[in-house]
Amino acid sequence: MMRRHLSEEEEDPVYVKRSKISKINNETNQNEPVGLGDLKVLKHKVTGKARILVRALNSGNILLNTAVTKASMFTIAGKKENIVIIPNITPQGLERYYAMVKTSNDAKALVDALEKVK
Repeated sequence: MMRRHLSEEEEDPVYVKRSKISKINNETNQNEPVGLGDLKVLKHKVTGKARILVRALNSGNILLNTAVTKASMFTIAGKKENIVIIPNITPQGLERYYAMVKTSNDAKALVDALEKVK
């Protein structure tokens, strides 16, 4: 069963899927594991703003929390086409994460949900 946290009360889940999150090191282009959790695409009921939120399965700690904007570009990658590259703009610059889902259909559904909420 999916838990809803207080910070998510005003948001509707558009997409929810278990995902392995890794951060792409910009210098080495290597993947650094962040954790496993439920990836949620959430849309605020009042403002219409959307974000990607991933919480760790056991602890509930936030692994990734990033806004979805009209300028956000999401791409599918990997041999199995089951990885979605997620950009995250920070004061230090662009960070790239990847979310590995189970199947290529799951990745396509994630990108479709992200495009829908832009």
